[in-house]
Amino acid sequence: MTRSRLVLGIHLGILMAMQPGMPEIAAQTAKNSQRSLPRVSPDQLHKPEWLNKTVEVEDRISDFRKHGGKIDEIALKGTPIPLKLAGPMRLDKPSPMPRGRFQGRVIKVGNLFQFMVTNMELLPSERDELNSKVAALPAGDAQKRLELAAWADTIGERYSDARLRESARTLRTDAFKILGMKDDSPGTPPGTTAISAARDAAKAGSDPTIVRSLAHLGLEKAVAGTKDQAGLERLTREIADLLPDATKPQQGKLSDQAAARYKTDPLNAYIEAGEEDRRLLDRDLMARAMEKGLLSAAASQPDHLESMIDIAKNNFPDRPAMAESVRDRGLIALVENARSLRRDDLIKLVEQVREKYGQPELSKRLAREWLASRQSENLAATDTEGRLAMAKDYLALLGDKRTAAALLREAQSIDPNHAASAELLASLGWRKDGDRWIDPDEPDPNQSTAEGKFPAPQPNLPGGKLANAGDEIPQPPRPSQPPATGADPETLAGASQAQIQARFGIPDRKVRALTQGLLTEQWVYETPNASQVVQFTRRSVRSEPIVKAVYLIPK
Repeated sequence: MTRSRLVLGIHLGILMAMQPGMPEIAAQTAKNSQRSLPRVSPDQLHKPEWLNKTVEVEDRISDFRKHGGKIDEIALKGTPIPLKLAGPMRLDKPSPMPRGRFQGRVIKVGNLFQFMVTNMELLPSERDELNSKVAALPAGDAQKRLELAAWADTIGERYSDARLRESARTLRTDAFKILGMKDDSPGTPPGTTAISAARDAAKAGSDPTIVRSLAHLGLEKAVAGTKDQAGLERLTREIADLLPDATKPQQGKLSDQAAARYKTDPLNAYIEAGEEDRRLLDRDLMARAMEKGLLSAAASQPDHLESMIDIAKNNFPDRPAMAESVRDRGLIALVENARSLRRDDLIKLVEQVREKYGQPELSKRLAREWLASRQSENLAATDTEGRLAMAKDYLALLGDKRTAAALLREAQSIDPNHAASAELLASLGWRKDGDRWIDPDEPDPNQSTAEGKFPAPQPNLPGGKLANAGDEIPQPPRPSQPPATGADPETLAGASQAQIQARFGIPDRKVRALTQGLLTEQWVYETPNASQVVQFTRRSVRSEPIVKAVYLIPK
């Protein structure tokens, strides 16, 4: 039994004890209360359609009036029509209950309306009733909370009751928070549930802070879970719609406390943040969604990189790092895609990266990646002209004389009579001594210094570093057999060609052979007493060569 009915029972019990014939009235009251009667708003009781009809009205009580020794009339706040109490229903003193639900008939005496009460139920305040009903609700019943909030809002507006309307807003906020924190339905995009709750909250006229906090809860999930460019573009529009401040540049820095709380609980962190932090959180969410979309576009469409950089600069002048991030991602994509470019397109791209984007080192990397791919994929074992052309490209694009010379020496080893490669090699300062081309940077072993004679630099490879004969330089022990090729790291087994060249320099010559699908390549480093050989293998032309063996061949 609710508190209201309990209080009414007490009142009726007192009345029955005091009034003869009261049991019959009480029985009639109970019987009448079970009927389903039209519910009429207090301000509509005077309408002709309700005259002489039995109806029900509920309203706050403004006054208890006595005519004689007992209270026989009740005035309501919503209507000037008095409620007349029959003899057995009259009260000795005003009830502490602030409102009531009354059944009865509207009559007219002369020109005056009266409401003849046949049954009444005195009720607690709407706030007390609201609190009681909310306390009885299951924790996750958002729909019932919305219904109660709507009821409380209507009553609060009717009576200009600010406290009751505030209770309605709080209850509605709780309901939308419950809705927003539910899991997304299977098959729907991430964040859909919370975003829908935010939109419903906005339609219901909820506090804008609650609407925006729910939007953050959903949009955070959406930004984290969306990868495709079209989806990210849609998200930026949705963010702009739900969070208008997100489109405006913001100065300042988010407080560390707000940032840390937001990472774990975006909804409540946003509610508790100050207004400045909220604007920064809005802007940050938009920036992350926009940047993620631009990065995706830069990776997939690097040819349009310039326009993407302009979008970042124009829309986020307060986030200059975004344009730089988009530029860098697009340039990386350009480098990754460079292998498929034709030579003329590659040259244009290298100039663009160097001049327009101010990235000279990246332009060199771009050219080197392209040249390396051509060298590994397009050069046949006996292609002298290809090596000559590639040597010219290394000189033109990178100024790389060492690699160009290595390619020209390969061409000479394939065809010692190839005049063009010999001419270009000579122009780089190399000189021919018999069958061997001499590096211009290699010191003359017969040259004397204050310290005496010194040997030419030799590759420091497993198997021993061999120097020129001379008393000044001790000779390392020469292995009796080629070094092992197992997993011992000192054998360099598994190293790439780039690693070998970075460590020991460009070889004097290269030899390639293809047998039953297995491509073998040997790099030969000449010393006065032996040839140091590094042997690579790879299964196909496109696979990466790795070291298989390292050994010495005495001269």
